[in-house]
Amino acid sequence: MKRANIYKRKNVIYLHSSSMTTAGIWMATQPFVAIDVSEDDAVKVNHIKNALEQSREYIPHPARSSNLFEPILKLAGVTSYSEFTESARSCSIELEGRRLRFIPYRNLGPRIGHEEITGRIKSVSINASAERIAATLESAFDACE
Repeated sequence: MKRANIYKRKNVIYLHSSSMTTAGIWMATQPFVAIDVSEDDAVKVNHIKNALEQSREYIPHPARSSNLFEPILKLAGVTSYSEFTESARSCSIELEGRRLRFIPYRNLGPRIGHEEITGRIKSVSINASAERIAATLESAFDACE
């Protein structure tokens, strides 16, 4: 399975790949991208597909704790995860076979984090048009709490 995470904050979409470590934990990995919400659907979808393509399994687990989310904070121009997440909507994106699944999250605040809303998962073919994939993403963001 391939995985990425995407956040919508103000008028910007933040995206990063996610890779599973040898300890079985998904962590933020490159690329880290900021996309204006007004950007063309094809550009957004190309970034999503690239992030999914960069997703890996069984990468070395980090030896020490570090802020793996730091690149997103820098792109957003904020100094803390709390500041970033306060107004962010969040989804994970999974590619399994030829299906993209957009999993919306409930924002429980910076101390608890985000929780999947499994009853609101949106799905679309990876071969769908850029417009349809982007519309499915927007629908997933609308399903976030």
